[in-house]
Amino acid sequence: MEAPPPPKQHFLLFPWLAFGHIIPFFQLAKRLADAGISVTFLTLPSVFSHLPPLHVPHHLSLISFHPVSLPSIPELPEAAATTSDLPPHLQDHLKAAFDALQPLFHTLLPKLSPNLVIHDFTSYWLPEIATTFGIPTVFFSIFNAASFAYAAVPYRVSGTPTDLTSAPPDFPPSAVYFHPFEAKQLQSLSTFQKTDVSSFERFTRTICNSHMVIIRSCYELEKKYIDYLVKEYLNYFKECGGSGVKKFLPIGFLPPRPGDEAHRDNGTMDSGSCQKFVKKPWAKWLDKQPVSSVTYVAFGTECLLNQSQTNAVAIGLEQSGFRFLWVGRAPVSGKLPLPDGFLERVQGRGLIVEEWVPQAQILSHPSIGVFFSHSGTSSVIEGLTTGKRLVLLPMILDQGLIARLVADEWRAALEIERANLEDGSFTADSVCRAVQRAVSEEDDSETWRNAKDLQARIFCDTELEMHYLSKFVNCATKLVCPKS
Repeated sequence: MEAPPPPKQHFLLFPWLAFGHIIPFFQLAKRLADAGISVTFLTLPSVFSHLPPLHVPHHLSLISFHPVSLPSIPELPEAAATTSDLPPHLQDHLKAAFDALQPLFHTLLPKLSPNLVIHDFTSYWLPEIATTFGIPTVFFSIFNAASFAYAAVPYRVSGTPTDLTSAPPDFPPSAVYFHPFEAKQLQSLSTFQKTDVSSFERFTRTICNSHMVIIRSCYELEKKYIDYLVKEYLNYFKECGGSGVKKFLPIGFLPPRPGDEAHRDNGTMDSGSCQKFVKKPWAKWLDKQPVSSVTYVAFGTECLLNQSQTNAVAIGLEQSGFRFLWVGRAPVSGKLPLPDGFLERVQGRGLIVEEWVPQAQILSHPSIGVFFSHSGTSSVIEGLTTGKRLVLLPMILDQGLIARLVADEWRAALEIERANLEDGSFTADSVCRAVQRAVSEEDDSETWRNAKDLQARIFCDTELEMHYLSKFVNCATKLVCPKS
C-alpha cells in the first residue's frame, strides 16, 4: 500500500506594523508560494490596500489575507495603523495595541490551523501561545546580518550611546559602526517606551523562544556576521541554562522579481515604460526623460526631514544641475517645506511628488540612473537589484550601519558626507557633490563596477535565492514533521 501524501504545508506570516517589515514578509510569502506552500498573511485591513496586487496565478491561489483589528487604546490615534502614521514618541503605543492581540491568537491559531508561524520581533509572546497548540515558530529578522550582529546581540542589553559607537566584543573586522549622532538617536528611542518590554527584550525573548531564526542575508556577503550572531547567542543560551533556537539560517535578500506585481490600475510595465500610468503626471514625465538621466530621491515611509535637511537636499539637487524625481513625505500639517522659489527654479528638470508611488517599478524605469535613498534595507536591495547607482543619506535606526556596509565595506555606493558627526548635519554642497559624481562617473569606476558585480552575482541570481529558500523549506518541514 502506498504511503499517504505528505500534508499540505500551510504557513502563517505575521509582520510588525512597519512597511520596512511588511514588505519583506510579503516578498517571503511570494517565494514560499513559489515553493508550493500555502500562506496566510495576517495584518490590518488598511495595510492590504498598500501592498502591490498579486497577479501570478499560483500566488493568487496559494496566498490568502486574513485581517485583524488592533484593540483600541486611548493614547493611539484611531486612524493609526502603521509606524508611518505616528511620530516616534507615539510608536510604542502601537506596540501596546499589538501586544493586546495576544488573546485573539488563542482562538485564531486553532481556527487557521497553520503548520508553522513566521513572525516578527515585536510579537515575542507568540511562540509561547503557538507551542500550546503544537505549532512551531520561526522568527524572521528583516535586518541584515551586519546590523543584527552589531546592534542586537546580548551584549547590547544595557547599551549607552558611547557603547553603540563601538563594536561589541569579538566583533569581526568590519567597516560597520554608528556615528555619534546615530547612536544618540537610537538610544533616545528608549525614552519613548510605553510598554513593560523594551525592543531589545522583545528581540532576545523572540530569539530564545522560537524554534528557528531566519535572517535577510546570505553567506556570500555576510558570513562573518552570521557566524558571529550564532556564536554570541549560543553563548547566551548556555549562560541562561537553555538550549535556545535550533538554527540561525540566512534566507537570502528577497529582492523584488520582475513580473511579481501588477499595477494598481491593472496596467503593466512594458519594457520598462510607464505609459500605462496615463493618470499619473510623474509617470508621463519619466517617459519623456533620457535614459539613466534622472536621480530618484526617496527617504522611505517613516523618515520626515526637518526644515534644515529639506533645504540641504533641495538646494543640493538644484546645484547639481541634473534631473530628479523627489518623492517626499510631507508633515501632517501640510506640504513639503521647500525653499522659496525652488519649484520655479527647477521647473522642467525636477519634479516633486507627495503621494505613494510604486518604488520597485519606478526603479525599473529606464530613465532612472541614480537612487538617492535613506539607506533602508529594502531600498538598498531594490536599488542594487535594478542596477541603479546608490547615493545614501542614512537618517534613523540601523540605516547608518547599512550605509557603511554598502559604501565602505562592499564599496558599491556613495554615502553623503556629514558636516558634523555629533548632530548629523549635512550641507547642500555635500549632496551636490555626491549626486554629480553618481550621475557623471564612468561605468568602469570601482564603485559602480562593484555594484554591477553585486547585482549579477547576488541580487539577480534567482538560483542562489532558490538555494536559500529550499534550505529553509527543508528545515521548516523537519520542524513541522519531526522524525519519530
